[in-house]
Amino acid sequence: MNSIDWKQTENLLEKNIQFIQNSPRIHADVSKLRHLNENDYRIIFCEDGNATIEKKHSGGFIRFHSAYEPQREGQILAEARANEENEGRQYLFIGLGFGYIYNHLLPKTEAQNAQVVIYEPSYDIFNYFIRLFDISKLFKGYSLRLHVAEGAINFPKILTYFSHGRIADVERISTLSYYNAFKDDILTCMEQVQNFNYRDRINKDTSKYFELEWATHPIINFPDILKSPWYGGLKDVLNGRPAVLVAAGPSLNKNVHLLKEIQGRVFVISAYTAIKTLEKNGIRPDMYVSIDSHQTVYDVSDDYKIEEIPFLLHPNVPPRMLEFHNENNFLLLQHEQTIGVLLNALNKKIITIPTIGGSVVHFIATLLAYMGAETIVMLGQDLAFTGGKHHAAEYTEGLSEDAKNATASNMNNLPLEVEDVYGEMVPTNKAFKNYILQFEKFAHNNLSSFTMVDATEGGAKIGNTKIMSLREAIDTYFSEFTDTNYTNELITQARKNGKLFLEDDKDKAIKLFEKMLVQCENLLDLTPKTEKAAEKIMNLFKYNKIPTKKELKKPRFEHLTLIDEIRKNSLALDTVCGEWPTEFVRAQTMQPEDEHEALFFTRITSELFLGKTSLIKSVEKVLKSVIEKLKQEL
Repeated sequence: MNSIDWKQTENLLEKNIQFIQNSPRIHADVSKLRHLNENDYRIIFCEDGNATIEKKHSGGFIRFHSAYEPQREGQILAEARANEENEGRQYLFIGLGFGYIYNHLLPKTEAQNAQVVIYEPSYDIFNYFIRLFDISKLFKGYSLRLHVAEGAINFPKILTYFSHGRIADVERISTLSYYNAFKDDILTCMEQVQNFNYRDRINKDTSKYFELEWATHPIINFPDILKSPWYGGLKDVLNGRPAVLVAAGPSLNKNVHLLKEIQGRVFVISAYTAIKTLEKNGIRPDMYVSIDSHQTVYDVSDDYKIEEIPFLLHPNVPPRMLEFHNENNFLLLQHEQTIGVLLNALNKKIITIPTIGGSVVHFIATLLAYMGAETIVMLGQDLAFTGGKHHAAEYTEGLSEDAKNATASNMNNLPLEVEDVYGEMVPTNKAFKNYILQFEKFAHNNLSSFTMVDATEGGAKIGNTKIMSLREAIDTYFSEFTDTNYTNELITQARKNGKLFLEDDKDKAIKLFEKMLVQCENLLDLTPKTEKAAEKIMNLFKYNKIPTKKELKKPRFEHLTLIDEIRKNSLALDTVCGEWPTEFVRAQTMQPEDEHEALFFTRITSELFLGKTSLIKSVEKVLKSVIEKLKQEL
């Protein structure tokens, strides 16, 4: 094997380090770039004269490139990776190695108007690279970013470069040699990519879909919120007694009629989606719960006397729900976006309960634990499509045609099956499967605190729960309780103990909303100015030009000055852009001169602010209306 005189490579090393220091497209700790590890790595020369690197591993060596023709094989790999389907996409590769694949890949991705980010998990390998190759040639004319980092701890920073849904399928691809050498790091990185592509995308899509309701409903509802107690008054009121949790699954009609036997004697709490089924069967629970800002409001008969049944409502629910029940509500006050802003500004310190999952039934389960239930009996909690149904039959009454069609579409795509309570297989979907796992974990974590009984009589089997019929559950857990006025007294006590707002809070709310109104006007004024300042920065990066720090200094200062002005309007900002502070912090972790900062700030000032202009105007309109209403009530 030929040898390399590393002293002869010093000039190239210093040239590369200087390039790295001046390049906003390379993220590497320069202090680690002069340490050559000759104990664990070695260089060998290939048949075509190119060099390749090997790493000690399990008594032998792992080779990071072909020992024959790495350039030709890099070309083959590049052709397989860069598909025409990925036009305009973003590529994420793990492993720079000696760059043979990228010599052929980058012209293809550039022709696709695509971006490439490389994550090199080893400074050792990179130290060999910058002694043997001119790194500037790799970057010349291409949309390429390179991160060098030991371990996967810095990997989340890389994901801030990417847009949701734009990462090409090739992001999972690293060479087999890299996988063998850095398996744990690569698996951790891939998990983070999956979370980014799935959870973050779902969260952002959900936030965008509901942003108008989440920002405006708590403000519209605030006059009623001031009159209502919060659920803190429910703390430990059950004092070890059992309770019933009602969901709106397709099995609900099998046994719901039996609840008549225990009304008034045992606390029964139901998801609001089950109301039509309960009304049909003459069941009046002790409380309904709704947390959905798009909740369908079901009309029931006058004989049902819905106004006499307590509701526990999230401030995000449609205002119509509070109008129906504003004399008998409890409120789910959590430190979330808009309501959290209002509570903090009014110095209302509340203790929130940890919740599991994302459904109303998950919340009810945690609420019953908070209330001190010794036994929680569930019914209608199918979490499966029992008998080909998605909910109790009455649930679909009042749903829009779009909602019905969406549900029908979901029913036609059921690749999953789980065991049901009878030992058979029943169809379900990913969302329900996730809910099942969350309930199983919740039940397991609380085995010493209370017992969960699944009396659904259908649907998926939920581990760590006792399965029995509702008839058995009533005879086992409820027969000893005979006081038919028990639940009325419980609610009265909880309302008294849950009082949160004082009379002078109304005046404080008016001043708070007036301040927020001014801040909305400020944001509308600052938004176009800030976007224009961001465009000045972006123009410096056109045609893959890399601006100097001196060129960036003035426009960057102008832009950050405007960002500081935006940040002063925190009341309105947190209401309409609750995700902005987190995104801002993420951007600040990048190098100040990094092109990513320009991309990021353009995004937050155009997509996040200009895209919010109509939302800010809607909040303005709502604020004016609520201020007037509160003043009339004084």
